Amino acid sequence: MIKFIFGLLILYSSSGLILADPTWKSRSEHTRMLMHKMDSYINASDDDSGYQRYMSIFADDITAWGLIEGPADINTVKHHYKPVFEFFEDGVLVTESLVVAGNMAAQRYHSFFKLNGTFDGVTYKRKQMAIRGITFFQFDDHDKI
Repeated sequence: MIKFIFGLLILYSSSGLILADPTWKSRSEHTRMLMHKMDSYINASDDDSGYQRYMSIFADDITAWGLIEGPADINTVKHHYKPVFEFFEDGVLVTESLVVAGNMAAQRYHSFFKLNGTFDGVTYKRKQMAIRGITFFQFDDHDKI
């Protein structure tokens, strides 16, 4: 048990989550605001401006996991999200749970939309769809993922 607690302390200190740090709370609040802003980009627009605003939150040197097998760079991230903004029509993203700690966030969400095109190998013409997922984010000092 002592090893477990010691391991947690090491994890917290290495990730910057020490509660005694006065900046931890303000950083968490800032990260929560960034997550809400990100959701507003997804929900606000069906045109290319929503895509451009959403992509502006990703760092050029991002390494993303889970979009493809292995790591994904910024070009892969853009390639993945472009059809989301092009072919998901009349949709809404709803955050079910948002857990924030410092510069990290975990978001459980669901989305309802009409798929009008091809996404992940599935092609439909205005078919009502729903997806659920969990995504983990870490923001840098420039508010980029």
